[in-house]
Amino acid sequence: MPFDFPSHTTSSTPRAVQREEVVSLLAEGLGRPSAEELVRAAALTLRLAGLSWTLAEALDVLDRVADIPGRTGVAALFAKTRLILEHH
Repeated sequence: MPFDFPSHTTSSTPRAVQREEVVSLLAEGLGRPSAEELVRAAALTLRLAGLSWTLAEALDVLDRVADIPGRTGVAALFAKTRLILEHH
């Protein structure tokens, strides 16, 4: 019989992802100024406004940054993984 792991969330409504959270995760590998600019540019390209997004929108931002080759793309993939783990 399979084991059902308990849910870590207390609500069925997913919690919003703050833009600052995405910047902070990316800044760990790239520094704050670069992270702020990359998130701003990706959000603009995706036509995302506001200071909070759905998880899917935040992941889209990080996917856009992950398309950049080299260290930037790798940092975005790590940030994406951490964001998924924190929101599930």
